[in-house]
Parts: sequence; C-alpha cells; structure tokens
Amino acid sequence: MNERFIYLVFSNTPYKTGSFIRAMTHCEYNHASIALDPCLNEMYSYARYYKRAPFYAGFVRESALRYFNNGIYARVKVCKIPVTNEQYVKALAFLKDCQDNKEQHFYNFFSALVHPLHKRVNIPNSYTCVEFCCEFFRHIGIETGIEKGKFCSVNSLMQNFDKYSLYTGQINNLFSNATWDGDTFVQKKGFWECLRLTLKTNAVMIKSMFLRNKKAH
Repeated sequence: MNERFIYLVFSNTPYKTGSFIRAMTHCEYNHASIALDPCLNEMYSYARYYKRAPFYAGFVRESALRYFNNGIYARVKVCKIPVTNEQYVKALAFLKDCQDNKEQHFYNFFSALVHPLHKRVNIPNSYTCVEFCCEFFRHIGIETGIEKGKFCSVNSLMQNFDKYSLYTGQINNLFSNATWDGDTFVQKKGFWECLRLTLKTNAVMIKSMFLRNKKAH
C-alpha cells in the first residue's frame, strides 16, 4: 500500500505585512499553508487574493512564486505528516469544497487583530492561515494539540508538528515548475476596485458574525 503524506509549510513571507506580523508575534514564521506534494509548487491557505489588496483575502491556492519578492525567497519549515488513504481522500474533498465555495470563505481579520492578546474570534468559514490549518487537520482526523475554536499561534502549531520536520531553508530549493496558474496574486487591480472588494467581503463577514451572535442569544 502506498504511503500518503500531507505537508504543513511555515514561512516568513518577504513582504511588509509578513515583517509586521513577525514583529508582533515574535515568531520566525508568519504564515502557514497546506501542500500535497513535497515540491510545494502549489499550496493552500488563507491569504490575500491580490498583492495590491492586503485586506481582500480568503481561501487561496498559492503558487510557490508568491514566496519571492524584491530578490528574496521566503524561508520555510516543512513538516511531512503521514496520513491514511482515507485521510488523504478527506483532505482532497475538504480542499475542493473550499475552492468550489471560496466566495463564502473569508480571512478572519478580527482574529488577526486580537492575536497579540492570545484570543480568537470565531466566525463561520472565516480563518487566519494558522486557524485554517488547524481546521484542515481536525477535519481529516489529525490531532493538532489545539482545541477546536481556541486560540492557536504559528509557534504552537509548529511545536506540535515538530516531530515531522523535513526541511528548513529557502523555498526555491524545493519547487521546480511552479506557475501562476490558478493564483490571482499578481493580477493588476486598481485602487478603487480593491477597496470595493475589500469592503464587500468584510461586510459579509461582519454580517455573518452578528447573525451567529444573535442566534446564540
């Protein structure tokens, strides 16, 4: 029987937002993603859709080319996690569902804002990158050491999967034939279009949060 693996990727993205997050969290890495192949040609996470729109974000299929900016390749830590065939099939189905319904998935900026307080804001289908990875592993039946719906940091997730550590170094030593196919990151968007999309998606997320709170009461 062929052995299956899922790859958990921690990265220090070479952008101003990444530098800011690392300064706030005091962690070497600021981003977490899921990959299905060791070359990391494409990964899955919650991040911005376009380079010029940092607050318009949600579920994305990331090209490894995202991890190069201003002559700098991101440094990554890759964990190679063994899974059963059943877990692998669940992983494929989960990622496909996220991709097929990505307009209903949003980056949870509220959780990101309270992260320094070690708090989490739970909103349906809304995650930070590390919350998404926790939800992904919970869905396929892999223990993360993080209770569902509770605060999780890159550091804590990394420590819990450290025994699966495979590689630490620059990402360009891994990927081979990555393209931008399926990743909108470098597509040009005007300022007003970016603003419109940002306001629209975050309004939907805020509405979802208030509706959930109303039902809870």
